[in-house]
Amino acid sequence: MKTIKLLIIILTFFSFILLNNFCTKDESEVNLDTTIFIEDQYNAGLPKYSEKGYNSFGVYIGREPFVSNQKDIPLTISVKDENMIFRFKGTYQNNPKVLEFTFNGFSPKSYVDLDFLNGKEFNLAKPNVTIKTSLFGSDEQTITIRNGTFIINKVQKLYVDKEYQKTILSGEFQFQLIIENEPTAIHKGRFDICVGYENFFLL
Repeated sequence: MKTIKLLIIILTFFSFILLNNFCTKDESEVNLDTTIFIEDQYNAGLPKYSEKGYNSFGVYIGREPFVSNQKDIPLTISVKDENMIFRFKGTYQNNPKVLEFTFNGFSPKSYVDLDFLNGKEFNLAKPNVTIKTSLFGSDEQTITIRNGTFIINKVQKLYVDKEYQKTILSGEFQFQLIIENEPTAIHKGRFDICVGYENFFLL
């Protein structure tokens, strides 16, 4: 009898733990706007590369990280006159900063139409790409780079209760430039962003 009672107590305990774990998982999956930062154990200060819609990004400026935060929407995509603009907003050296890529010749009408970016690789040194940033001063400036790539590894459609909610873009980027006569590498960049009504704009 004591053995049966002990077994019932153990089963009840483990059932309680499993139930709580499943509830926590469901709640986190429904919250599509929170930035989830899981640090990369091999690249301190950067989020681990992911493809789950964690709403995070990070990149090294030399040795210092420029990363998403909990305050700002990490990425907005705007389309204007066949220019597709990716604008990352986050924190660098404890200051708010932006890094913006403009790709000429692309004009998706909605975040639903971003499937064509799946596996797309952009050569950042091509003349149809413009990069602006405030990383190297208080004002935004257009920079000229030596070489670089911007790769969208995966595009996914996110459904909740069988209803389409957002598009997840996951990828990597890097480039080199000369700033104030110093060679600088922007490297190990990664992003995993949900794109929806609140961060896709037709201008």
